[in-house]
Amino acid sequence: MEFSFFKWFTSLFTGGNDPARAKKRLLKRMAKSLAANKYGKFYRLKTEEASPELAQFFFDVYKITATAQPFLQNAAQSTQLKVAVIYNFLDKRQRDILEQLSPENIELRAQTTPPKELYRQMQGEFDSLASGFDTELIRSIDACYSLIMILAKFVNYDFYFLLKKFDSQLGERSFSKKPLFNPVRGIGVSDEIKDFLELSGGLDPDRNWDDVLRILGECKGVEVLNQKLWNSLLLRIRDVKRSGILEMMIRFIDTDPHWGWEPNVPKADITAAYLETIRIEIFEHLTRITTAKRDALIIECAKAVFGDHEVNRLKNYTERGGEIYKKKNFAGFIYARGLNYLVVFLLDEKPQFQYFYDLILIRGQWVSPVLSMPLSESVRLLLSFPDRINHLDESLSDFGMYGNKLKNSLMRVEKEKSQTRVISTNLETLNGDAKQIINDAIFNLSVLADGFAGILDDYRKNPSALILNWEELDSFSVDPLEDRISGIYSKLGNMLQLLRLFVQTSNESE
Repeated sequence: MEFSFFKWFTSLFTGGNDPARAKKRLLKRMAKSLAANKYGKFYRLKTEEASPELAQFFFDVYKITATAQPFLQNAAQSTQLKVAVIYNFLDKRQRDILEQLSPENIELRAQTTPPKELYRQMQGEFDSLASGFDTELIRSIDACYSLIMILAKFVNYDFYFLLKKFDSQLGERSFSKKPLFNPVRGIGVSDEIKDFLELSGGLDPDRNWDDVLRILGECKGVEVLNQKLWNSLLLRIRDVKRSGILEMMIRFIDTDPHWGWEPNVPKADITAAYLETIRIEIFEHLTRITTAKRDALIIECAKAVFGDHEVNRLKNYTERGGEIYKKKNFAGFIYARGLNYLVVFLLDEKPQFQYFYDLILIRGQWVSPVLSMPLSESVRLLLSFPDRINHLDESLSDFGMYGNKLKNSLMRVEKEKSQTRVISTNLETLNGDAKQIINDAIFNLSVLADGFAGILDDYRKNPSALILNWEELDSFSVDPLEDRISGIYSKLGNMLQLLRLFVQTSNESE
């Protein structure tokens, strides 16, 4: 009992452990500090109002930063800005590499360098560029970009919204006449002051703002912020913040003497994404160039073989038929064009092959029958290829081994992810069969082309070394035999080049 009485008696003088009384005493002591603060006029304790002097401070900040707002409104989304920052820190060697990898230079190099060799060169150059991004360079780049993001967030703070509370007649970005600020209730600007504190957390006058403003100026093509005014403003903001006046105001407005805040300082890591973007851009550009050149060459070769006639013989294994799979991110029918060209060529040239087979291989008197065997076998095999191609084409019909299976899987793939594997596997097998047909055809057409080259050379020799009865064979030919041999040899060359382009394209994409 005596202890309880003593505790009660002592609390009359000390206030005990009552949190409300402790908070009141703390706020009272803080009031003295606020009154003595060099920026004490920012807040009127008796009326709990933010003063015109505070408004004038924000207006001065707004006046200097307003010109930068349009330029930095979407700074965080600007790829151009990131590139400008990174480029600023590159040495001459790295800049020279970037110049070598520019779209214009890639196009020039592609005119004289084969695609595979150019790809190898560009990969080496890109690796050399990337290896130069050491820890120190990355740190410098990220630090500079972080400052730009700090600046962008700060200048885009809505000063106008805040200042309109002090002067409802204030015009946005209008600084020609002096505003008439009135005091406002502190509770009405509490959130805005908190936001200002957080956004100004990274505004250190000792950081390298000169580089930031220079890079922004070069990127935008105009002075974004006046360097002298900005540096002066940074010092003033630091002085205001060091005084602690803004924190004191919030503590009084919110009656929370322990209120604190954390600076909103964005962290940047832009180099990895930049390098990946550069890598994708340069190799996609190379792909576009080589694809365009290859397509032009395909058109040229096809025209040399087929003239201006439309070439379309297959029903199912076609480019159009494969589009439905491509739309679902599957491979489609990779060799449709090549296989279509092949079957048309073989069917169109079948009479020619048969003619030369009968004339040269049957009626021709070869020095040795062994010499004619490769040519004879190639002609025989090539005449069977249309059946192989048609068999593959029919496999995609409604009654074929792939047709219904692929169509049913495609209809169910959205709901049954296991069908993805079914479609991919079947397309892989189908395209593999098509590629094998084309490769087999390339081999046999090559043998045939070499054979016709040898025959043409032998025809022009005197005496001949392969066929002994050219004069007799000439008598069986309505047209000059040399012209007919030369014509089919030329067609074979163009057809071989055409088929090799399709195989080469698929090999490079694998």
